[in-house]
Amino acid sequence: MTRTQGLKGLGVLALFGVMVQVAWLCDDAYITFRTIDNALAGYGLRWNVVERVWTFTHPLWMMVLTVFVAVTKEFYYTVLAVSLGCAMGTVLVLAKVSKGHSFALVFVVLLFSKAFMDFTSSGLENPLAYLLMVVFVVMWVKDKSTLILSLVAGLMVLNRMDHLLLVVPVLGYRFLQQPSWKCIGQGVLGFTPFIAWECFALAYYGSFFPNTAYAKLWSVDVAQWALVKAGIKYFIYSLLLDPVTLPVIGLAVLVALR
Repeated sequence: MTRTQGLKGLGVLALFGVMVQVAWLCDDAYITFRTIDNALAGYGLRWNVVERVWTFTHPLWMMVLTVFVAVTKEFYYTVLAVSLGCAMGTVLVLAKVSKGHSFALVFVVLLFSKAFMDFTSSGLENPLAYLLMVVFVVMWVKDKSTLILSLVAGLMVLNRMDHLLLVVPVLGYRFLQQPSWKCIGQGVLGFTPFIAWECFALAYYGSFFPNTAYAKLWSVDVAQWALVKAGIKYFIYSLLLDPVTLPVIGLAVLVALR
């Protein structure tokens, strides 16, 4: 083992120690837990057993947790273990692809990013989102086929629909690079899991979107300026409480554009 590999290993262990120290579950996650509990009891994927309502926002995360909970018959420690496993998978992928001293920078950013550390658990889909995002970027950098890139992108969107905003620019650029029906076909094929879920959701719930989307996006009777003002406050509070995350994201965008 080289000295660099040894330092990487220590960094990975240190990050894992902090993840365990701050591990938690939020109340919002229990919406998904109740849905899973009803499904495993034979009532279907629903909050109330007499109503087919799509109350969770992360189908892929729900499916992953359902598999593990079906084995362990327990939620709390199972969800924490799966969450930490996904978060550690993210760190290991970053350690694998980092060259020279770049992992030191990665280590410092992840360690001091309150947003990243807070949501390496929580019970929500964030840890799986971290892992899929990192894999997606690695697949793009390695110039993998459109099919593989689209499959990872499709899983990201299946994990949470608004992640479509993250993958559309990349896939759009790929299609501009390789304008052909074959490329488009591979893109559609990669999104097959997401398309299959949407077909199921339409048949089972009668909707393409979770109930929360209608409540938050299309049923909010709030003035546009009030929403903008709240968004500005969100960014200000984020900078005050977590001065690492937003500046790093902004710097990454600038580097990517260059």
